Amino acid sequence: MRFVRMAAAVLVVTWTNTAPAQAHSAAGSPSSNYTTTIRSVLPEPKGFTVRSIEQGSRLEVRWTSGEPAVVSGYEDEPYLRIGPDGVEENRSSPATYVNRDRRGTTAAPQTIDAQATPRWVAVSDRPVARFHDHRAHYMGSVPPQAVDRQPNLRRTIQRFDVPISQGKQKYVVSGVVEWVPSSSPVQYLAVSTAIIAVLVVAALWAGVSLTRRMTIRPLIIGALGALILVDFVHLAGIAGGVAGGSPVGRAISIGYASIAAWVIAVVSAVLWLKGRPDALYLTTFAAGLMTLVGGIADLSILGKPAVVFQWAPSLARWCVALTLGLGIGVLVAAVLLTRPSDSDAIIGNERVGD
Repeated sequence: MRFVRMAAAVLVVTWTNTAPAQAHSAAGSPSSNYTTTIRSVLPEPKGFTVRSIEQGSRLEVRWTSGEPAVVSGYEDEPYLRIGPDGVEENRSSPATYVNRDRRGTTAAPQTIDAQATPRWVAVSDRPVARFHDHRAHYMGSVPPQAVDRQPNLRRTIQRFDVPISQGKQKYVVSGVVEWVPSSSPVQYLAVSTAIIAVLVVAALWAGVSLTRRMTIRPLIIGALGALILVDFVHLAGIAGGVAGGSPVGRAISIGYASIAAWVIAVVSAVLWLKGRPDALYLTTFAAGLMTLVGGIADLSILGKPAVVFQWAPSLARWCVALTLGLGIGVLVAAVLLTRPSDSDAIIGNERVGD
């Protein structure tokens, strides 16, 4: 019955946390095999900078001096104006509506005319614009035929030009979108498996012996602490990998399930040290929740080259691998340790029924 109750709790967590699990992906924008590289800005600009951010999901144009920089839309109409007073968007530009999301699912109203007089509306008081530009990332839902034929070959998928003007001077931002083959996730999964094996073998060794359970208690609590630390680094990397806004605010909005799991894990560790038998149930719940949102939900990034993350993509992959190993290992070990011990105690020094 204990196992059934814990399994039911994990299923409830899975059902109720689909949204945070998806948002917690280290692909703030989904991890993929497509990368965007800006090759040139000609002529060389002196009044603004432009770069690709979030693995090509958005472009960033930052005004630095002179007249406002104006980004052209898909029909060569004025789309964004970035200057010392902030950013304005042209509500007469179809790009204003089409660029609302990465997939371009928002169509411009039929009354919008790209050739109409611009209707500028302020959207930011900072001199930097970050926007989805569908010229600068791959929009297809399936890989191109050439990639299907040779998925292990790196190749250029598309080239793009984004016009920007500053006063009478016109510039062209040129770049490429490339397909980068996936890498093998074997090394990450091997480490995950090894960690799971160590924790499960330790729990099996402890068996129903109270003395042995006391011996491995520091191991399980230490693994739970390491799981919290890894999940914290993972969440911080995701929040910091998205440009603009407050990283703390993003971390809370996309990682509230993880934050709740950290609190539950700390409470369970304290209870375990006090010899409370209900500590293992909290341990199982916390480990299962972190495994879901920080491991299983991000499993796809183990082989993907394009990962939105504040630091090196390899660190994001190791975070996922360690979360899987520590999370599953602690969860299974906790389940095994709920069996009554030879002294009729679950954990600690208290007897059940005393």
